[in-house]
Amino acid sequence: MNIAPTAHSSLLSRSPALPVGTLLLCALGTAACQQHSPTIPDPVDVSATRVRAGSSGLDGLFDAEAWGRSRLPEPAAVDRREAVILVDNNGQAGEGPGYQRADYVLMGIDCFGLRRGELCDEIGARAGLELGKPLPMGWTGRGAAERIRDGGQYVYVALSPHFSADGMAWVTVDVVAREERDRLSVNMPPTETTVISSNLLQVYGSFSNLRVQLLRSGLAPAFRIEGDTWEPDEPRLAAFAALFRAEVPRNRDDLIKVLLRDREPSRRRAAAGLLGYDRRDDATADALELALLDPDVNVRQEAATALTPRLHHAATAGASVIAVGPVARLLKLPTATDRTSAAALLAEMALVPSLRPQIRQDAAPVLLQMLRSSRGNVVDQAVMVLERTSGESWGNDAERWAEVLGQ
Repeated sequence: MNIAPTAHSSLLSRSPALPVGTLLLCALGTAACQQHSPTIPDPVDVSATRVRAGSSGLDGLFDAEAWGRSRLPEPAAVDRREAVILVDNNGQAGEGPGYQRADYVLMGIDCFGLRRGELCDEIGARAGLELGKPLPMGWTGRGAAERIRDGGQYVYVALSPHFSADGMAWVTVDVVAREERDRLSVNMPPTETTVISSNLLQVYGSFSNLRVQLLRSGLAPAFRIEGDTWEPDEPRLAAFAALFRAEVPRNRDDLIKVLLRDREPSRRRAAAGLLGYDRRDDATADALELALLDPDVNVRQEAATALTPRLHHAATAGASVIAVGPVARLLKLPTATDRTSAAALLAEMALVPSLRPQIRQDAAPVLLQMLRSSRGNVVDQAVMVLERTSGESWGNDAERWAEVLGQ
């Protein structure tokens, strides 16, 4: 079963839209940073980027004459059907040179979605995992997903390793039983190749690459909520953010079209990140809400990150810009990244009193599982949502919370 909760900090809050595991790996200077880098072109040398005095743009980043607008087709034309995605994810980490450590100590195994009566100890044994033993960087759990699936009649198995800079490792195991396969339902993959008149996607690629470069150099730029967008504290990143705030509203329709229709996940992901800089537009909020169930986990995470400041700003007025339902569905998707993204959104939405009953009803089972995690940051996320929705304070006492929630 899980070992006692271990306090360790996550870098997610310091750098939105990068997965926790990727952030930790990037901080170690590993090849995972290269895997995160967007596949969209990076046509500029971001190290030379500077802001013109009195300008919201960046010198040399784009051809001003290329900027333009186009109309997005009516919402009825957007394919919102759902599909069931049945895939195994063996938790592949980065490969190649550059790791500072060959092995990490396995501190915890967390299981989500187990059948009643099945123990996480049993799952860990099938996966060949043993607490206190070394877990090599690059561990993929080869063959473990198949052994777990065959032994428990699961239709989905995912193993996600998490490595920290202080030499500790955790493995999260997600399983979905055959009778719960509806939990795997997400949006149909878009099939179009969209064309837009600006090169904002490429500029966002430069922004993302710069963030990765800073992480690989040992820096973790902090992001704070300013108004209803993210504001980085690093000057070069802040210059990009200023450009996005100026240009994204003028290219909103194009970016929504890419987010909902483009077949390339990297382009949808960039569009989601950019739309996070579009202030208080209902169409943008609706598009990002739809993207919370995109078939690609990175797009879902980027959409959640883009929505977080917007929800925070709306909550101060006692309102919300999206519904609880899609966020609760995101929370139930069987990946650690989706749970982290959804919990961050629910923590903001829980500030709105009218939303609290539905959050408790829809999210309680997963939040209780998160309370039993061996990773301190996962526990802290669940506690925050539970405290805000209930007005009670029981820390990480999962049994007491289960009584409060009637579970």
